[in-house]
Amino acid sequence: GLFLAEPLEDCRHFVAAVFGPLGAGCSIFFRGHLFLAHVLPILVFMESTNDTNEPKAEFHAVLTPHRSLGARGFKILMLVLVGCLGFVGAVFWSMGAWPIFGFLGVDVLAIYLAFRMNYRAGRCHEEVRLSQDELLVRKVSATGKATDHQFNPSWTKLSVSRHPIIGVTKMTLDSQRKQIAVGDFLNPDDRTSFSKAFGLALARTKAR
Repeated sequence: GLFLAEPLEDCRHFVAAVFGPLGAGCSIFFRGHLFLAHVLPILVFMESTNDTNEPKAEFHAVLTPHRSLGARGFKILMLVLVGCLGFVGAVFWSMGAWPIFGFLGVDVLAIYLAFRMNYRAGRCHEEVRLSQDELLVRKVSATGKATDHQFNPSWTKLSVSRHPIIGVTKMTLDSQRKQIAVGDFLNPDDRTSFSKAFGLALARTKAR
């Protein structure tokens, strides 16, 4: 899914002006909802421009891989798996087939390591920040290494590859002789949502 927070500050001031003290309380409620956005696979938000040292962000997105099983679900899964295989292993042990118990333990360890590797790979993310003068794409690997790619928005184009059934399969940013892929770890629906939102923001920036 895609979370969009089109100028939240304007919305907050509007509510406060129309509804008075009650609106001021509602504006605080709106601010609190920004925290909830961090649980979404894709976070696209407009940042406050109170810091005059940074250019105004026309678009700001953080793309993260989707993981359907959270940390709590993983712990529950492992407990259930250990309990079931432990019971089966105890039955075989009582029958004299004790090596089966060891094989089942190896299976549990292999499943645990596979999930841990999957979660480690899920730490990677991409940050896309668009301002009037610059387009910055920061790619952060699973190990935490960050690589920045800078573009001139006026000379940058978003290229989208589509499949008639699957949807968006690939997105690239093209600028003269430079090209990078964006959001390769996203599913087709999330790629579609991001491409629409970013495409509109890039078009608005070029039109100014």
